[in-house]
Amino acid sequence: MTAQIDQVIRSGCRVWRATGNFNHSKLITIDGAWSYVGSSNMDPRSLRLNFELDIEIYCRETSRTVANLIDQEIEHAEAVNLDELASIPFRKRLRNRIIWLASPYL
Repeated sequence: MTAQIDQVIRSGCRVWRATGNFNHSKLITIDGAWSYVGSSNMDPRSLRLNFELDIEIYCRETSRTVANLIDQEIEHAEAVNLDELASIPFRKRLRNRIIWLASPYL
């Protein structure tokens, strides 16, 4: 998960790592009207091979609900920053990048 996350942060995105139980859901809302709720990852395997379910919703009320769910998750999550990523030992960062390269085949 962390192999490429530094590039996401450098591009201006903020990233949080959830604490607690594993949650595979994906939530996004844009402009207070459009929402996306699903389980697919943005990779070829998830989008083409896995049995995933995603839905796009154009509804302001649903968008507010999704935004509130995202805010609740962030309240209990830990922010990820570049200093934290740089403190990961080199061998572990190298391992993560090698695994990331092999991920289309895993």
